Amino acid sequence: HDQTFLDFLATRDPLQSRRLSVAWVTAWKRWLPTFLGTNTCTHPLLVIQGDADTTVDWRKNLPVIRAKFPHATLHLLSGGYHQLVNESDPLRESAFALLDA
Repeated sequence: HDQTFLDFLATRDPLQSRRLSVAWVTAWKRWLPTFLGTNTCTHPLLVIQGDADTTVDWRKNLPVIRAKFPHATLHLLSGGYHQLVNESDPLRESAFALLDA
């Protein structure tokens, strides 16, 4: 929702790739079974997820996070995309308020 940030991502961010690397996908495919095979973690964890995120499959990920981190506190931010700290002021403030709490 922050147009200045979106323009930066689209035109000037040197870290934004226009392609998805086969090496990245291969590494992810190797890592996933390791992650799924690990024990649960009982440390408290805060997860803040935007419900408009199209970068990750958060609907599929959240149940896995709940299973692996049973003491996690999960917050969905309505309208939030993937990079919540680079969102519009109200969404960014909501994410920071959750972190501060």
